[in-house]
Amino acid sequence: MLPSSGDVEFDPHPRAVPDVYEPILDDRVGQPVDDVVPPGRVTDRVLESNVICGQCCTDLDKGSQAEYVAANAPARQIIEWLNRMAPGQAALFCQYDHIAGFAGPLYTTNWHTYHRSEGLPNSLEALDVLSFANQRQIRYFATPVSADLDTWPRALPAFFDDFTEPVFACGRWVLRRLKPEFIGGPGMDRARELVAHPPSAGPGTYDDVDIRVVRAGKWDRDNRWSEPLYHTLTVSRTAGDELRFAFHGSRIVYRFARDANSGIAEVQIDGKTVMTIDEYSGVPAFGQQAVCDGLTPGAHMISIRVTGRKNPLARDGIVSL
Repeated sequence: MLPSSGDVEFDPHPRAVPDVYEPILDDRVGQPVDDVVPPGRVTDRVLESNVICGQCCTDLDKGSQAEYVAANAPARQIIEWLNRMAPGQAALFCQYDHIAGFAGPLYTTNWHTYHRSEGLPNSLEALDVLSFANQRQIRYFATPVSADLDTWPRALPAFFDDFTEPVFACGRWVLRRLKPEFIGGPGMDRARELVAHPPSAGPGTYDDVDIRVVRAGKWDRDNRWSEPLYHTLTVSRTAGDELRFAFHGSRIVYRFARDANSGIAEVQIDGKTVMTIDEYSGVPAFGQQAVCDGLTPGAHMISIRVTGRKNPLARDGIVSL
């Protein structure tokens, strides 16, 4: 679940879908909608659809048709929105290939458009995804909500969080638009400046690929696992390597993985060592956590450092986030 007010979490591990949802924009007037759309529900703001999903649906009333489309064919409503509100604009569809009827340059994260999307699956950072989008003038992104997203590149959720904004939703799908300030060459320069000097984090849960997690040293992305949040880990075995994360609050939770290759990590708050953690385990264990609380409310910096030391039973000295 999401942390309570005032908490900040490093969380590379799965959690239950929270009972909060992103606001959407009204597709007709472009103004914020007063309510939000929980997964599996739609409002009367969905677009009129001339074609539903076969003869079996023709007897459904309008509300039931909208519910059916949202649950079973959300791309229909998203494609209609794009064709009407952004005709000719390029779009990327994530984890979904039901794209018939789209009237613009189209990319997917699956194999159907690999000749166009080559290079995208290997993007390790949110900035890499932004560069791919700008090179191809992609302005819109259709995607499942982050809790349902399971496709490459794994940096997509971090990219969506900082470089895009939601404009339409249908069921558990969201259509996002690239923020104007990150479009083109000047937008890339602005994004690089943001990554180089990320903002301090407020209450929330932050994954290891978030731009606010600053790496110093030879950290690698490890995307082989299914258990971590968004399937990503950031790892290093080099003594002195460090991850830094600036936040506002009085408490922070650091979550990590244990296995037979894990070593000993040092945790510092504002430059002072507050704990060391032996991350060794004979069997892989995700969702492990260390809590740093009792801090003076305000701005702080947590650092996770690789010590180069390890449990005598460990095969290596890797530290992970």
